[in-house]
Amino acid sequence: MIRALDAFGRYVCSQRLGPILECGCGNSSTPFLHSVCQPSEHELHSVETDPAWMDAVKHLAAPWHIFHGVPEDQWDSFDLVDKSPWRWGLAFVDHKPGWRRFLEIRRLASVSTFVVVHDTEAHYGGVDEELAKFRFMRVYDYERPWTSVASNLLDPASVWDLRK
Repeated sequence: MIRALDAFGRYVCSQRLGPILECGCGNSSTPFLHSVCQPSEHELHSVETDPAWMDAVKHLAAPWHIFHGVPEDQWDSFDLVDKSPWRWGLAFVDHKPGWRRFLEIRRLASVSTFVVVHDTEAHYGGVDEELAKFRFMRVYDYERPWTSVASNLLDPASVWDLRK
């Protein structure tokens, strides 16, 4: 997952493709995305449902790194996902509840250059079906947990070839 976030995060920042959205904060993903965005102060929005996770990472808040707390039962009404005034350069999906991930993938499909989904070997209901609808989709299954990268605009393989 970190290798994918590194490659696609740095690409999005260098090409100024739009802000990065993190759906679900983590010990690895949040500090890593922060470090990728920090040199250029590339806009990063981290969204979390669990107050304990939010407390663990909110020290990373900066004018360009914005945190949003969203109760699990209010994802549908969190408009920043699919009604923001910009296209997301990268949207990282790794949030609770896991059964909802396919819904956020669907919402992000038309408003994100890249959608990066963590733990895709877990086969959360509906995730495989939503990822299959993208024009381009790559599964990086060389290490666990698997990470899938999907896009309707750019082939992920044109940005990063994991075998190199």
